Amino acid sequence: MTKSPPRRTVAATSLRQVSEEEVEVADEFEFVEDEWAYDSGCCADACGVPACNLFGGGYWVNMDFLLWWRDERVFPALLTTQPNNGVLPGAAVLFGGSMDESARPGGRLELGLWLDPCQRTAVGVRYLGVADASISPEYTSNDGNFLARPFLDVSTNPATPTAFPVINAFANPPTTGRIGLRTDSEFQAGDVFFQWTLRRSPCASFGFLAGYQMTQIDESLLIESFTQSGVGTGVQSIAVSDLFEARNDFHGGLFGLRGDYRCGQFGVELLGRFGFGNMRQSILIAGTTTSTDASGQTSTRNSGLLAQSATNGGLHEQDKFSFMNEAGVKLAFYPREQLKLSLGYSMMYWSSVVRPGHEIDTSIDGRLLTALPPADATRPAFAFNPTDYLVHGLTLGVELRF
Repeated sequence: MTKSPPRRTVAATSLRQVSEEEVEVADEFEFVEDEWAYDSGCCADACGVPACNLFGGGYWVNMDFLLWWRDERVFPALLTTQPNNGVLPGAAVLFGGSMDESARPGGRLELGLWLDPCQRTAVGVRYLGVADASISPEYTSNDGNFLARPFLDVSTNPATPTAFPVINAFANPPTTGRIGLRTDSEFQAGDVFFQWTLRRSPCASFGFLAGYQMTQIDESLLIESFTQSGVGTGVQSIAVSDLFEARNDFHGGLFGLRGDYRCGQFGVELLGRFGFGNMRQSILIAGTTTSTDASGQTSTRNSGLLAQSATNGGLHEQDKFSFMNEAGVKLAFYPREQLKLSLGYSMMYWSSVVRPGHEIDTSIDGRLLTALPPADATRPAFAFNPTDYLVHGLTLGVELRF
C-alpha cells in the first residue's frame, strides 16, 4: 500500500499554485495598460509608467534665454544731404529705407502643473519678452554743412519735391543746428493653456494644447530738429518735432501640438501653435513747432513737419482680425532625471501689425507751414497700412521637473 500525503500538505501546495497564477495575471494586466507601455530600447520602465517623459513629475519650470531678431524697420527718406540741396531724387539719404535689426536678448518663462497622477492633463502659463531695440542717430553742424528733411509740396501744381533745411552753411545768413531721430521697438507676449496628452510611452509623448494668448508690439519714431540763424541780438530759431507711435494689442484663442522623443540622455522637442483673434491697432501722431524771433518772442503751434494736427494728427484706432503662428524645435540633454538642458530655434509671426514707418505721409500741403495755414488742406493724410511681423531666433534653456 502507498500512503497518500497528508491533506494539510496538499492544501498548501494547491494554495501556492493559485497565488502564482494570480501574480502572473496581475503582472500581465499591468503591462497592457497602454499599447506603448514598455520599451527596453532607449528607456526602460518596469512599472509601465513613462519615467523619461518630457514632463515627468508633478510640475515643471522652464526658463529660456532668447537671442532673437525682429522684422526690419522700413521708413521713407527722412533726412538727406547734398547733392541737389537735399531734394529727392538726387540727394544722399542719411536716414530712411530698410534698417536691419540686430539680435536682442530676451527671456521666456513657462510654469506647468500636471492635474492627474498619470500625467494626462496639465495647465500652464508662459511669458516671454525681448529687450527694447533703439536706433537713435543724431547729427549737428559739426557733422556736415548741409542737412535737410525732404518732402513733396502738393500745394503746387504739379507737386514739387523740396526739402526743409535744418543745417545750411551756404545760406545767407548761414544756419546751424542739430537733428535727432529715435525709433524704439518693444515686444512681449504671454498665454495660459491646458494640455492633453494624446499618446505616451517611456520614450515619447505627444499632446494637444489650447488656451488664451495676449501680445503687445509697440514701435515709435521721434524726429526733433533745432535750427538757428543770425548772431548777437538778431538770433532766430525754430524747433520742430514729429512723433509717430504705434501700438498693437492682440487677444485671441490658442491651439497647438507638442511632442518629444528621448533616447537615453538625449532628446528632441517640437512645438507648433496657431492663434487667431482681435488685434487692437493704435497710431498716435503729434507734432510741435516753436519759433523764436529776433526780439525773443516765442510762438508754439501743435504741428510739426510730417505731423499736422489739421490733417493726420491725433489718435487713430481700429480693430483688425489677425492670426498668429509659432513654431519651435529644441535639442535636449538630460544630465539628471529631473533636469533638462536645451538648445533650439523659435519663431513667432503675426499677420497684421501697424508700424510707424508705414504710416508716414511725406506729401505735405506747403501752406500748412506758413503762419496762417488753410482750412482745406488734406495732406499729409492718414490711412491704416498694416503689415505682417516676425520675431525669431535662438533659445538656450533649462527645465526643472518635480
